[in-house]
Amino acid sequence: MASAKSHKILSASYQKINLAPDEETSALSELLIDISSENGDQVDSSKDASAPDGITASGMQNFKRHRELDEGINNMDLYEFGLWGEKCCIYEVPQGLRKEENLLAYTPQYVSIGPIHHKRKDNLKTMEKLKMTYRESFETRLPEGKDSIEKYRCSLEQHEQKIRLCYSKKFDDHILEHNDIEGKNQFLDIIMLDAIFIMELFIIRVIEPKQESHLPLPKPWMLSGLRKDLQLLENQLPIFVLVKLYDDFVPISLKEKCQCHCFYQLAFKYFFNPGDQFIIPSYYKESKHFTDMLRYRKLPTAYKNLTYQQEECFHKLKTAIKLDAAGITIERQQPKQKIEFKKGKFLLSMIPWMKCFKARFIIPPLNVDDTTELLYRNIIALEQCLYPDKPYISSYIAILDRLIDSEEDTHFLMNKGIINHTMGSNKEVADLFNNLLKDVDFDYEFFGHELNEIHEHCINPWNNAMATLKSVYFCSVWRGSLTVVGIVVFLLSIFNSAYTFLKNINF
Repeated sequence: MASAKSHKILSASYQKINLAPDEETSALSELLIDISSENGDQVDSSKDASAPDGITASGMQNFKRHRELDEGINNMDLYEFGLWGEKCCIYEVPQGLRKEENLLAYTPQYVSIGPIHHKRKDNLKTMEKLKMTYRESFETRLPEGKDSIEKYRCSLEQHEQKIRLCYSKKFDDHILEHNDIEGKNQFLDIIMLDAIFIMELFIIRVIEPKQESHLPLPKPWMLSGLRKDLQLLENQLPIFVLVKLYDDFVPISLKEKCQCHCFYQLAFKYFFNPGDQFIIPSYYKESKHFTDMLRYRKLPTAYKNLTYQQEECFHKLKTAIKLDAAGITIERQQPKQKIEFKKGKFLLSMIPWMKCFKARFIIPPLNVDDTTELLYRNIIALEQCLYPDKPYISSYIAILDRLIDSEEDTHFLMNKGIINHTMGSNKEVADLFNNLLKDVDFDYEFFGHELNEIHEHCINPWNNAMATLKSVYFCSVWRGSLTVVGIVVFLLSIFNSAYTFLKNINF
């Protein structure tokens, strides 16, 4: 019984993640009083002044013991146990994914955004002075100058608890190592300064690209590095903080100049092409931060209609070349459309120019460059933490991992228009996909239905026979035509022989 009650207290302490401090004390007090009454103890009048009213002598001992436990839990990094609140969306990458060989994919190299990496690397501290310069530049854009900044600070204070709950780790108020910003609540100081820095950076790069020379960011490689850092899961601000700043404080004249009616349009222009006009689907606004926003961009339009299953299917999938040998044509899907498999139509599937009758595995294309590993590693880490039951991107990468096992598979998919890369060699692309999902586990898999149908096609003897026949006699239009002509000639010769034989019998 005692262990069950202790477990109850521990559970209550864990649940305090979403409680205010006064609510935590009240809940714990009521729980201890309830335990004392269950034991039949009498209330002890000589108790510690800090203890709640109505606690018995034995309950007093429980109170002290569990108060120490509660304090210990307060000091725990809840991330280690995965005990995040439902509002949590910004995480430290799980240790199982963070390996020595891929640390750079998760760690900012130029600028720290948010509190997680604020004190971790000396090279990031040099950017803090630049942030102050950007803050001063942003103030000059606002009609009320510093007064607008103070109003924004007040709005952040009103949402402080909501902002804190977005992080998987607790931060105290004094986490700055220097005094660039003087404030009692330095957590909010970091959030506000980083939000202003991002907004000014976006404005300079999207709205006024020619005015970047007066600010100390002249090198293209540094600008590219900043863009990469803003995609990292650990280097994020809650996006509602930036939306608030853009909607309520950025002048209308600037919004009209860049033709960005919402912050999401401005962000897309920064990350992709300032000259493009992006139409933002409504579901993009469900994103929690930049990493999440980039994940939404990779999802198919009808992603909410996708189904998943708790069954391992990826191991059944063969490589691209082996699927082709099994009679399955791999084709390029239209962007923003889902992966599909369409069954073949028996003998008609052998006709080279009749694609509609073939067994087809249709896959969306993917451009691979030097930022691909960084982006997908962070999206996969996000799905591990925030979307464990919706690992669409992880499932897509798992399919490519199974399809690509060698340089030849990469070359094959390139010829099909599915993979386009600017890497040094096809082997680098194969190694990239073969390593992205190392030590990644997920209980839910998308495309299980399609993969099961592909597996059934590959193990069907009739399909294997047709695939062999096709590869030998119908591998091209010319060979297929010659095969058809040969069959016709063969049939005519049989018919002629039979006709001659029957004619001789009649005579």
